[in-house]
Amino acid sequence: MSIIESCLPPALLRNRNRIQDSLQAALATLSVDKARGLENEIKRTEQGSVTRWLFFMTCLHSGLVSMNLADGPATVLAYGIQLPKNSWPSGFRRIEREFYLGGHHLSLAGYLPEPLADLSEQILDALIIPSENVFLNTQGLREKTLQNVFLSVERDLTVILEGHLQKGTRVTLTHFLFQDLRVYFSLSGEYRSGEIMDSIQKTIADNLKKSDHIFRLSPLSYIVVCPGADPEALKQRFKSIYVQIRTLVLDYELKMHTVESLPLQLTGVWSDLL
Repeated sequence: MSIIESCLPPALLRNRNRIQDSLQAALATLSVDKARGLENEIKRTEQGSVTRWLFFMTCLHSGLVSMNLADGPATVLAYGIQLPKNSWPSGFRRIEREFYLGGHHLSLAGYLPEPLADLSEQILDALIIPSENVFLNTQGLREKTLQNVFLSVERDLTVILEGHLQKGTRVTLTHFLFQDLRVYFSLSGEYRSGEIMDSIQKTIADNLKKSDHIFRLSPLSYIVVCPGADPEALKQRFKSIYVQIRTLVLDYELKMHTVESLPLQLTGVWSDLL
């Protein structure tokens, strides 16, 4: 299993044989050039960005024949066979979903083989389509592309949050969003850039309590989890953290969200933090 595939939700991996067989059968009903076009497109994508490759692998393992992710009227990522809406033959079901995040109107539209539709729609709704899990377009990551950075974090984060909330302890999450240092990173090299990130994380960690946790989302984004803390006092404490790398004093922004009780809805959490 590749590193990218290991990031996919377990439900997809458990059903991979059934999904693969149904997808291949559905592709066999289409023209040869369209089926081959999908295969060639996936091969080309493997040589591109990690974000695009992950999007393609998620769609492929979900059994999708076609999928488009749009931010308002603009298509951000497109996967698979592109046909007009009314040109798809029988045997395929259209799937459409919309959600809002940070002022962005994101929408997904695609096609699934009919035998897979019920299974794959349940998996997509539960694990992939929710905005806390996949392909967020946020200023918080200083990226222009959509990133799936939360799958590896949420497994641990969910356990921590639910554990405290079950005990009646509220939890405050703080996003440390640092100034754009990509030019500095490009000049510093991989090893030096790693040292900078470790230094930033250590500086934040030195100002935390033993019960607190810190997660790195990107070189410039760190999420801190503080159970039982007063949000206003926490904000004042974090504002006073002084982060310096050699002669460079780093500027950062704080965004906070407090979770009071179950059930845990991470969509709202990420919407506030990012």
